[in-house]
Amino acid sequence: MNKGVKVIDNIAALKFCKEYNIKNDYNLIIGYPNEEELDFEETKNNIKFLKQYLDPPQICYLKVLFGSHIQCNQENYNIKELKSAEIDEIMFPNECLDKGFNFVYDFETDNIINFEKWKQLVEDWKGEKENKTAEFLKTQMDADKYILYFIDGHKFIKIFDKRNAGNLKIYNLDATERNVFFSCLDIISFAELKEKFSYISENDLRNILNSFVDVGIVFKENDSYLSLPLSYKNINNISLEDPLKKIETPKEYN
Repeated sequence: MNKGVKVIDNIAALKFCKEYNIKNDYNLIIGYPNEEELDFEETKNNIKFLKQYLDPPQICYLKVLFGSHIQCNQENYNIKELKSAEIDEIMFPNECLDKGFNFVYDFETDNIINFEKWKQLVEDWKGEKENKTAEFLKTQMDADKYILYFIDGHKFIKIFDKRNAGNLKIYNLDATERNVFFSCLDIISFAELKEKFSYISENDLRNILNSFVDVGIVFKENDSYLSLPLSYKNINNISLEDPLKKIETPKEYN
């Protein structure tokens, strides 16, 4: 789409909105004329880290807009023909449409696009989110409400992960791991991390990051990293002035 953002940028926006209780309505755009199975599988793989604790999207079908990169280079996008969209046919007379005066285009493509699997992907996301909400209403436990979050102990971090049903995982990070994790709260490149942690060997730093990625507490795209757990302090609106002792361990672990 040439919008100037990557997948990791969108995930960061979703995470921060959730963390600061900002309602987020957004679209998953499907139906690209050059869409491949690989695109679906990549999206499905990314969503598996998010769907239990971040808000699901609405489905939006791609429309080609006048002057867009796709409209100007349709031969590169497997488009056989651009057609007037229904909304333009309602709004403008035929003599305008015949001259190619369109704001929005429908299109024909050689690709067979399976819209149902995309819709099912979002329905499953909504279903898992609803199930997690219902579980919290029964238990009133933080691990069921926030699903994936961390509590900072200054010299260590505890990460609570209940994305897998009935399987709570608790990760305890030591001081070095904590510092690396904290540096990934916003998107950061490996080059920036390497400069910041010059006292850690490049191999050790990669091993720490890879261990985070492997268990799904950090998202990686190309050579950029973003931590996924929400801050317990932020989602509970605990001010920076409050001492750590006011951050209580979730009641199910007391």
